[in-house]
Amino acid sequence: MSTFSEILEKVRNNGDKIYVEFSGGVYPATVTIFVDDYVQLLVEYNNQKLKVHRHYTDVSLVGG
Repeated sequence: MSTFSEILEKVRNNGDKIYVEFSGGVYPATVTIFVDDYVQLLVEYNNQKLKVHRHYTDVSLVGG
């Protein structure tokens, strides 16, 4: 099981698609920027692109 930092580092290095888990479900997401302990996710849902800001400890990231 990868840690948050391992997943984020993998995404940063390889540009892999990840998934972000919210209470409503698991959605595909693309990491667009890293700032210290914060990550900005661009979430694609029903063809809409939603920018979501979350502290990384509040977001479940699972490898895609």
